[in-house]
Amino acid sequence: LNKDGFTLRFKEIVGPNSSCLYSIVLMNMQHFKLVNEQFGKENGDRLLHYINRCIEKCLHPNEFVGRFTADRFFLCLKDRDQNIIESRLRYMVAEINTFNENAETPYNLEFNCGIRLMDESTRELTKLQDHAYVAYEHAVAEKVFAVFYDQKFINKLLKERELNMLFEDS
Repeated sequence: LNKDGFTLRFKEIVGPNSSCLYSIVLMNMQHFKLVNEQFGKENGDRLLHYINRCIEKCLHPNEFVGRFTADRFFLCLKDRDQNIIESRLRYMVAEINTFNENAETPYNLEFNCGIRLMDESTRELTKLQDHAYVAYEHAVAEKVFAVFYDQKFINKLLKERELNMLFEDS
């Protein structure tokens, strides 16, 4: 799915009348520009289609993936348990990397993920995606696979903001 297709599917499946709560994941491949530079844009596009197909194969019914820009994929998952979500995402990455498991010099693709668990107060897709993006940026900055946008994360952001304000005042 593209951005519009993802948005439509979200409205159909996760609309305001749905009692089911989902999770929105931003999954982004690290250093995709290097792939384009080293192997060409056409092969880069082929790789992105391959990644999308691998992710789709790992999804459960009523879950979906959309590619938004370049190497950014948004996933809508039914799981809400952080351990299960991270485990599933790691499995997806392992599946993606099976393309070169027999290669003489494997080229492992690495990803970072930002995850926002939906709750009753936040069902607006744009806001969920924005939160997933903020968590993703922290995953990249902290050099970790995944960061969840949850109360613990929000408290950490608030504490960092407070500290920054204290340093600016002194």
